[in-house]
Amino acid sequence: MSTSGAISASLEDYLEAIIVAARRYGAARAKDIAKRLKVTSASVTGALRSLAEKGLVHYAPYEVITLTPEGEKLAQGVLRRHEALKAFFIKALQAEETEAESAACAMEHAMPRSLLDRLTRFVQTLDEPTRAGTERTER
Repeated sequence: MSTSGAISASLEDYLEAIIVAARRYGAARAKDIAKRLKVTSASVTGALRSLAEKGLVHYAPYEVITLTPEGEKLAQGVLRRHEALKAFFIKALQAEETEAESAACAMEHAMPRSLLDRLTRFVQTLDEPTRAGTERTER
């Protein structure tokens, strides 16, 4: 079964946790997701069942969790939004990493896609060399 619309911010957080764990450890396990999201095993189980019903993950108890192609696409989008916001807070606003992480997590679900795309392009310009050919300096 495929998801027919938007999923909740909470389920987006689970998708993000799965893709991060898979990249970091080579596989996503329920305990890694619970630790990252600071939730109980029961919460993870419930979320994974819901994501599986929506066709976004392959899940069986005590097995590694994998994303379906649709789940992978959604997870990459959530992660991209999170990273763009975090980079903006750190690079443009000079926020501390923990504050930037927390704010990015809170905002990644609410920001309209069009604004986030603009913000992502802006953050990318912060990493580009200036016209004179010299690198931008950290402030």
